[in-house]
Amino acid sequence: MPVLPLLGLCGCDCGPAACQGKSLIAFIPSQATPDDTGSFCPGTFDCSGPDGCVTTCAAVANMVAWLVAQFTNFQNNTLYPWDTVTTAYFTDPSATTPSSIVGPTTDFPGLAGGSGYTNNGVLVASDGPPAAPAGSICATAYLTAMNMSGNLFINPYDVPSVTEPCLMTAPGPYYIPMPPFDLCATETEGISPLTNYAIEYVLQQTGNSDDCLPGYSGGAYTTCQTPDPFFGSDPP
Repeated sequence: MPVLPLLGLCGCDCGPAACQGKSLIAFIPSQATPDDTGSFCPGTFDCSGPDGCVTTCAAVANMVAWLVAQFTNFQNNTLYPWDTVTTAYFTDPSATTPSSIVGPTTDFPGLAGGSGYTNNGVLVASDGPPAAPAGSICATAYLTAMNMSGNLFINPYDVPSVTEPCLMTAPGPYYIPMPPFDLCATETEGISPLTNYAIEYVLQQTGNSDDCLPGYSGGAYTTCQTPDPFFGSDPP
């Protein structure tokens, strides 16, 4: 994975806002017919084995690699303005670039997480599009950024018994890099078969003028490192 800098720098629009954000979100939608494993999510789930539909890496790895390559462009406020969302669709499971890109649009949904990827469409993979009335999504990945004057803390999501926050250098804007993509390595280390996963960062704040993120009260923390904020000590 390329080295990605953790940035806490003042961009072209100096003077960080009280609370702004932006997202670049990528989706892998389901297909109308199953592949030869019986999966409606080719490259994301394999439904041929005795354990039902279990995750595979290929399509999500391509999507994450594309997002990593967008990290520098994502810091350009002309290409990706604050308080907008841009959506990329990967309809071909073997593609390394999106089939279409929508946005940036001003219907910014707010920040649910601080960059990451999820593969949680197991029902879609096994049953097809009707299994997800709200949208037949096989997997999602996203880059996020915050523009604010307070302190930004990031923490790995859902690592059992681990609280390992790190502090990005204030003030913002803050660009949160993608977590390391180590799912394939994880699957060879005795955790397979996986039916879904979520590898992402959770954002918290202190000292900001607006409560745009949950407050941080987690005790001790480290300074975020590069390119992996947690320097490989734990998977996010």
